[in-house]
Amino acid sequence: MAGRHREPERGRTWCEFPELPPRPDPETGEPFPPHAPGFRNDKGVAPEHDRSRSTKLSHKPPPLEGAGPALAWHRHSRRSNIRGFFVALGLMFGGAFVMFLFEGDLGGLGYWQIWIIILVFAYLASGPLDYQTTSAGADWIKWDYNKRWYQRRARSNHLKIYELTRIEGYFAGGMLHIRFEDHEGRGADRQVGDLQRDRRIWDLFYNGLLHSVANGAEINRTAVELLKLDETPALRLREQRPQPEDG
Repeated sequence: MAGRHREPERGRTWCEFPELPPRPDPETGEPFPPHAPGFRNDKGVAPEHDRSRSTKLSHKPPPLEGAGPALAWHRHSRRSNIRGFFVALGLMFGGAFVMFLFEGDLGGLGYWQIWIIILVFAYLASGPLDYQTTSAGADWIKWDYNKRWYQRRARSNHLKIYELTRIEGYFAGGMLHIRFEDHEGRGADRQVGDLQRDRRIWDLFYNGLLHSVANGAEINRTAVELLKLDETPALRLREQRPQPEDG
């Protein structure tokens, strides 16, 4: 769904709910949302001490045009990408070793063509030269990707997190994913782990999602369970919200 764009939805009534944590001010970010449930990526270290992420200010993405500043951002470090490549390389080698072991001929590992295949698949699986930067403001979340040699410009995608209209959770490849769209028809599909690389991004995103659910966003049972929405008043408020008048 990433990059997909539908026609904006019409006739939706947007409400404020005092039972939910308030929306942060777009410029100051205050009050910052409370910690959201379901966070599974707590490393116990401050962001500036996390070696898996870049802390260079030159890597900080620009804010969404026409919106408030970025309040939190995350980008993998070069060290993290290199480590991911060698992990993928080890897995590919392990798979090839087991395959030849079952065939009873480990000599196949001596062919240079096998190593080319292992290296290529490890590179494709880990993307050591690919960098995704996730940033979030008071009412938006954005993904920026580094420009590749065959692209005219770098890719970018964003969503208005208080105007989500569709939220779908599902499992793919053993991973939990969330697929969502906003009021303007922009869509994204992300692993939950990608949204939880930074606690502050998750808190900002989740608060917007709560308000969107309360305002009638379509959501499936997997997403309800995944996001622990039964522990919040959002679903109850969704049923009690004012309905738009016909005509």
